[in-house]
Amino acid sequence: MFSVPIVVVDNFLFSAYLDCVGNDNTYGVKSAISYLIGCGHRKIGYLRSKQRIVNFDDRELGIQLSLAEHKDLGLSPLTKIDVDISPDKAYQDIMSWLAAGNTPADAYFAENDMLAATFVRALKESGYRVPEDVSVIGFDDVQICEMIEPPITTMHAFKERLGRIAVNVLEFRIRSGDTAQTAAQTGLMKIALSLQLKERSSVRRTPQ
Repeated sequence: MFSVPIVVVDNFLFSAYLDCVGNDNTYGVKSAISYLIGCGHRKIGYLRSKQRIVNFDDRELGIQLSLAEHKDLGLSPLTKIDVDISPDKAYQDIMSWLAAGNTPADAYFAENDMLAATFVRALKESGYRVPEDVSVIGFDDVQICEMIEPPITTMHAFKERLGRIAVNVLEFRIRSGDTAQTAAQTGLMKIALSLQLKERSSVRRTPQ
């Protein structure tokens, strides 16, 4: 076991062994899907990365929780498009999916903002309007969200605050003389920060 204190940032993979500080991926995405449903969308899609990490699995769980919560609304089955995490390869995957004759759902959650931006590009080049034909919501709120047309609605992650909290936890462990092992003996910390919906122009509200 490590002889120094360790705090894992933005990942809960080691939460049973080390202090971890990260985003509340599950309930952040649950809120995102509920927002799409609240905007009147009943055919929900999911732009899903082929490369899986714990954060992505937690986000997928958030989708399932929201769909289950709103099952009485007559939602269509979830439409998944599996894509590479690389924007260039994801673009090829999306274009191949569309070229195969598939029709997009009314609204999509993309695993992160880079995939959301890639999806918007592919949709527009294939003759679909965003958000008139297909709504898109991302995750993270990185700069690209405001650099494309339309600007992307996303779940904002408080990255600076997350970093400050992680440093505070680490400082506490140092002052307490903890190592990773002694921290586990006294109780590890798993801190999840909520996310905030950042509304822009990539999601359309439909008549209820």
